[in-house]
Amino acid sequence: MSERSRSRTAAVLIAGLATVLVLVACAPTAEAPTPTASSTAPTPFFASDEEALAAATAAYESYLEVSDQIAADGGADPTALKPLVSVEEYERQEQSFLGFTERGLHAEGSSQVDSERLEQANLVVGNVSIYLCLDVSEVRLMDDAGVDNTPVDRMDRLPLQVAFASEGESLLISQSSVWSGDNFC
Repeated sequence: MSERSRSRTAAVLIAGLATVLVLVACAPTAEAPTPTASSTAPTPFFASDEEALAAATAAYESYLEVSDQIAADGGADPTALKPLVSVEEYERQEQSFLGFTERGLHAEGSSQVDSERLEQANLVVGNVSIYLCLDVSEVRLMDDAGVDNTPVDRMDRLPLQVAFASEGESLLISQSSVWSGDNFC
């Protein structure tokens, strides 16, 4: 092979190698992971105060339905409340329903709730406190003989302050008490 032929072959090889190197350098590589913005703020439990109030009201209405049924059954099997209330509140409620059983009472009629108002809400954690009026005017306390034992001086509309704590995706009643301030019902 002549010197000129070897030079051409070497030039072609160098040009080919340079092309390969350029193509390799320009070829797409596996993409580096795109950094995502790390969010230190947890996802809120509620989007707004209105949503927190609506959820608390719905949780209380579910509780009231179960509570009314337990009272109608004379306090039997209060364990149905467990998924709706905190452990501490369950213990208080259980004692109350034991009083029905011990005195041979049961309830007739159902309770209603109205005038719900948000006291405070932690939208991130899901803890909520509300004021509401519990209307028990249609509820009568009856004994086993069918005699009405409803106290004559009972308040038919009770102003309550009810606190809820989040557990999983649910709100549990953690405390319920008669409001000690001015009656807003």
